[in-house]
Amino acid sequence: MSGFETVKLERLGAADAADWAALCRTVPEFGTPLLSPEFARIVSQFRPDTRVALQRDGHGRAIAFFPHSLRPDGLARPLGAPFGDYQGVIAAPCTPVDLPGLMASAGIRRFAYGGLLDPANRFAASQMCHDTSYRIVLENGAATYLDALQAENPKRHKNWRRLQNKTEREVGAISFNPDQRDSAILDMLLGWKADQMVRTGITNVLAPAWVRSMMHALLETRQGTGPDAFGGLMMTLHAGDTLLAGHFGVRLGGTFHPWMAAINPDFHAQSPGQTYLFKAISAMEEVGLTTYDLGLGHSHYKAPFCNVEVRVGSGLWLAQGARAPMSTRSDLMGRLARRIDHVASVELDMAGRLRGVAQAFVSAGTRMRSRGQDQANEIGA
Repeated sequence: MSGFETVKLERLGAADAADWAALCRTVPEFGTPLLSPEFARIVSQFRPDTRVALQRDGHGRAIAFFPHSLRPDGLARPLGAPFGDYQGVIAAPCTPVDLPGLMASAGIRRFAYGGLLDPANRFAASQMCHDTSYRIVLENGAATYLDALQAENPKRHKNWRRLQNKTEREVGAISFNPDQRDSAILDMLLGWKADQMVRTGITNVLAPAWVRSMMHALLETRQGTGPDAFGGLMMTLHAGDTLLAGHFGVRLGGTFHPWMAAINPDFHAQSPGQTYLFKAISAMEEVGLTTYDLGLGHSHYKAPFCNVEVRVGSGLWLAQGARAPMSTRSDLMGRLARRIDHVASVELDMAGRLRGVAQAFVSAGTRMRSRGQDQANEIGA
């Protein structure tokens, strides 16, 4: 029987989950852990709005999967937003997917995306611009990769060694843990990151209880081995007994996608982020990683360490007759609407959304003052 079906993850059948996982393994663009059924199941434990829409062929077999979070007004967001950094309809590129039919069957009128992986160009007709995602992909081992980085920019490498030596003299010997499982350290990293968001006027997406619960659940998750290994992964950098920096995220097989990069605020001058990345690359093979996916944005520090750039889409898909939301506007009201929409994507109840909206107004002032100070400093310089 052909057609469409939308289900919650706890009702997804074993055969459908296996077909979904097989597509993620065989279609390179969908090899990220963020599009896997394992990740969707983890998210669904903490977000009741998690769904997966399926298209079935004439034999009743699922041939396309679209995991998402859905609001009552028909607005779909990436699975686990704002932590679903990649999105897409998971299907073989040659599969004829009825995108309007799939969306309509799930009750989706609008789909706002910000890291679309679309090898078959199924969203080509939507309102889209493009962005770049950055990845470290080991092809000939970590040592060869690091040698190439040093040869490409000897000055940067020398500066990194100088800062590392200074840190070791003043604080303690540098050490790196590529599989840190201490939940107290995760809380420390989350605290640093939350403080940074508040200080810079960014929406604190780590504030909702479900976010921290999901991350702690992921840290404790260890499923499968080899190409099927799935779970949370935290890597940390220490100087002596002092935590300097860490990344936390999710892995599937040889691919690691960290969401959160946090640095000890007392050691910004030592640039521990650079030392962290050099050490992380060195440790990838030890924990079975071939791809370290740094994701979108902050190209100034990601690009110099990465050897693969992936083109992704950002935009809005609209059903026929649906109207674009205010957040698509480029004026002040549009920016405010985007901030409120960002709050709504992570806060699951009305009380949390009201707190988030109030904080958005405060944060807007913080960001404006920060930009004004930056401009004043530039003029003074």
